[in-house]
Amino acid sequence: MQTNIFVTDIVGYSKLTGDDQKLALELLNEHDDIIEPIIKRYNGIIVKRIGDAIIATYDCSKEMIQSSVEIQQHLKNRNNRNTKNRHLLLRIGLHFGDVIMQNSELYGEGYSIASNIEPICKYGGISISDSLYKQVNENNELIVLGIKNHFFIRPIAHFTFKNSNKSILIYNLYLNLLDWYEDPFNKAYLYLSKQGVSATLYEPYKRNKKFNFEQSCAIANQFNNKNNISYAVYHYKMCIDYGEDKNINRLNLFILKIFSECGLARLVNRVIKELNFKDDNLLYLVKGINLFNEDKWDEAYELFSIVVDANIIISDSKPSNVDISNIDAIYYIILIKYDKDKIYTLNLIQSLLATINNQQHINILTLIQNILEGRLNDIESSYIQFEKDKLFDSTDHKFLLFVYFIVIQLYTKNNKLDKALFFQNKAMKSIEFLSNKIFGFQLKKLFNKNPLLHKKLSEPLEMDFIEEVEGLDDLDIDIDDLIKAKQDNEQSCAGCGLENKLEFKFCVSCGASLV
Repeated sequence: MQTNIFVTDIVGYSKLTGDDQKLALELLNEHDDIIEPIIKRYNGIIVKRIGDAIIATYDCSKEMIQSSVEIQQHLKNRNNRNTKNRHLLLRIGLHFGDVIMQNSELYGEGYSIASNIEPICKYGGISISDSLYKQVNENNELIVLGIKNHFFIRPIAHFTFKNSNKSILIYNLYLNLLDWYEDPFNKAYLYLSKQGVSATLYEPYKRNKKFNFEQSCAIANQFNNKNNISYAVYHYKMCIDYGEDKNINRLNLFILKIFSECGLARLVNRVIKELNFKDDNLLYLVKGINLFNEDKWDEAYELFSIVVDANIIISDSKPSNVDISNIDAIYYIILIKYDKDKIYTLNLIQSLLATINNQQHINILTLIQNILEGRLNDIESSYIQFEKDKLFDSTDHKFLLFVYFIVIQLYTKNNKLDKALFFQNKAMKSIEFLSNKIFGFQLKKLFNKNPLLHKKLSEPLEMDFIEEVEGLDDLDIDIDDLIKAKQDNEQSCAGCGLENKLEFKFCVSCGASLV
């Protein structure tokens, strides 16, 4: 019969049993407590155990993929919380093939191949055979399907195992997109020699299939526009790796822009240093978003200003057209400047409305203009009408977040909690909408949690209330007089009489509270 075969082994366990048998037994028990429930959760059946090794079968290839990734991710998280001598490193080999089940034992070529795949895995990694890849791949891309998520792979090498005459292509399956992105596409096999795998067993993979650069770039742009940023990164990176195009810097910047929008500032800054980028607007935009997420808004504004050349737009008697591809910088500038320099911001918006042809951005910028001009009472009704008239589409959610931030701040400042909460709820729904377009679990989580704008939009709202004084409505007392009287009472201590000339909140003599 044909089935999915799962084989695991703990790295270095035999040596550990000789060095510290008690610790080895503790780790094996902990290993079982972690792995067995995950196997059962995804309907895997443990066929047998050989020391620290587990052999299991699955009816569903996707369930086997999902459970393997969750096991390795769980162990990775566990190892991060433990000292090195208590680390558990597992290798998992996966295959789909013919097996014979007899007396609770597995036999056959499929089992033999799976058992040979496990020893060539990366420490803490997962390797899969080409026959399993054919069961779970998506559109013949280097993407395989789990039950909950999509995962990314790279071909390692063609292997010829013992007792087999045919060569088998083996892939490395990555736990997340960032690991896949960071691993050089043409050096995926280099770990083999470091782990002592004989070079006679394999021939490093070389891509022979012709790569359609233009088509893949177009697909990447489409995914990016729909905020499916995991797949956008994948296709941009495939263009860089296999497209043989000399102008790869711009594609790298597209990826870095996505990473910067997910709040991955350290990763982006490191890659910018490693790669020889020429100064251009996209590079300034990426750096600006990074600075914004690091709460360095003044520095970010300087870079965003270069991107949009805002001064020329405002002062020019015949404004030039705005590059819609860099319009992100305009929204960041509006957010940074709306409270510090309202006149500048309104002039910028008016200039933009005169120069752009994109109706969706015109709708959003008009809404911001109404907000900044103080027509707050009309904003909620205007927004609802905009929604009814379908003037916003699904691609607008990203830019509507800037609107929500501004209107929430203004309503909060005016102590209109119900209005602020209305738009905060809208903001949370927009972030949820955008994150649901992302297929990869890791980038989805980063997108939800990391960007500074998302953090600020989700913060609890704080209002400035004046404490009610009993009987205040019945008295003809000016509120300024009450505040002055309160300040006068704080000038000396009621306990010891010491004057509070330095306006401390506590008496420096007796420690009594002056507030």
